[in-house]
Amino acid sequence: MSDERIENTGNTAPDTEGSAMENKREEDFAAMFAQSSPGKRLHPGQRVRAKVVSVSGDFVYIDLGGKTEGAIDLAEFLNKEGVAGVQEGDEIEAFFVVVQDGVMKLTTLVGGYSVVTLNGIRDAYEAGLPVNGEVKREIKGGFEVSVGGVRCFCPFSHIDLRASRESAGYAGRTFPFRVV
Repeated sequence: MSDERIENTGNTAPDTEGSAMENKREEDFAAMFAQSSPGKRLHPGQRVRAKVVSVSGDFVYIDLGGKTEGAIDLAEFLNKEGVAGVQEGDEIEAFFVVVQDGVMKLTTLVGGYSVVTLNGIRDAYEAGLPVNGEVKREIKGGFEVSVGGVRCFCPFSHIDLRASRESAGYAGRTFPFRVV
């Protein structure tokens, strides 16, 4: 071993510009890391608003942020004719269910009803607009009405101006109903 000493003959003042750049890089890296890391973990029943990334096979895939995607059964979006009511780029509201085989499963159904349908009924209520419903059958005190597949109730006194209790004329027919 030698007893050599290496001395810096240049400026001995600390490099403030270099250390400021290093601190800036660390801050930028920390900000990028915070943005890239997934947010909070999803809990069963948690509501998520996300954009549809693709419709493929039997699933609709939505972007959950970062590199995370969720899957919703395509059957939840099919109408009576079997046509999907959602397409790539649509923004939808869903609820987290479970992680199954590494896939985050979500649903749009609340109590068996589509969130899209329930939101449509709520929007009609808030705007004071009627919704079309099919009278299914007579039940105690009124009629069971199906509005977009959602079971609703219409009292006898609200089915017609003549307040008739004869259900034969109403069952199976579609009428506009005001949501109250």
